[in-house]
Amino acid sequence: MNNSAKSKLSRHDAQQTSHIVLALEPFFEMLIVERGVSSNTHAAYRSDLIDFLVFCRFAEDQTITHVMTEENIRNYCGYLTRQQMSSATIHRRLSAIKQYCLFLVQEEILPSDPMQFLTRPAKGKRLPRILSEQDLKLLFEAAQILPPTERTRALVMLSLLYGSGLRVSELVSLQWGAIERDGAFLRIRGKGNKERCVPLCTQARGLLGEWHSILGKTRWIFPSPITGKYLTRQRIFQILRDIACRAGLDPSCLSPHVLRHAFATHLLENGVDLMSLKKMLGHRDIATTEIYTHVMPERLAQTVAKYHPLGRVTREDIS
Repeated sequence: MNNSAKSKLSRHDAQQTSHIVLALEPFFEMLIVERGVSSNTHAAYRSDLIDFLVFCRFAEDQTITHVMTEENIRNYCGYLTRQQMSSATIHRRLSAIKQYCLFLVQEEILPSDPMQFLTRPAKGKRLPRILSEQDLKLLFEAAQILPPTERTRALVMLSLLYGSGLRVSELVSLQWGAIERDGAFLRIRGKGNKERCVPLCTQARGLLGEWHSILGKTRWIFPSPITGKYLTRQRIFQILRDIACRAGLDPSCLSPHVLRHAFATHLLENGVDLMSLKKMLGHRDIATTEIYTHVMPERLAQTVAKYHPLGRVTREDIS
């Protein structure tokens, strides 16, 4: 099969499609109720698993045990490789299948995990795009010359994304009630519905006060004048890329996540330890935070030379 999941589904009637969704429904319920996954994660699992079951020609007269086999999963992995998909995409899709297999084993629908002896392709680490401090200066200067209301909104966005390391999903859903402790911290509800406190830089505090005076009484910090809720993620991307163009930077290189990367990298470069950064970013695993160390080898070498006992050894010490 050489077409996408969407084209595959179009060749199947609605009855079979509903059969696939029905087979997956208990798993999706578990993800939402027990794990509290985000809507984006739920949608990704749904798309990946439907793609796999369509590839396996899962029919209405079959049970899920007919298709959840090592052979089918191995064949699917080969198919994804032939489609020249990236290792990250293949890894993500196989991870979704793995989680579904474990769920079926836990529910005693499968006797064992069909992926237990299957070697998945290594997921290559992507180094994050990095903005220099000079790039950030240009962005803030470009935002300063926008019309007054747009100026304040843009500066608040930049200050929260770069100054507090928020994810775009955290930024758009921010409410004024999230500001606490005399305006020094934000209480964020991030991935997995987990809460964390992040500090507000001095600049962000002043800008938030100015922005609140402009907006008046609203629930959301970034309200949408169209929907009555908050701005969409897409609108945030548009605003940032407009600022990038005004700053003379490549707009394709600027996104909320790039600003979050800049937050993390610049903190590390200025001496913040990994565990503190992990807490501020809301990472579950320290290994996720460690990717930022790959972009600053020179500073790490200097740190070892300065603070490690062997780094301070002189020729006289070993002569």
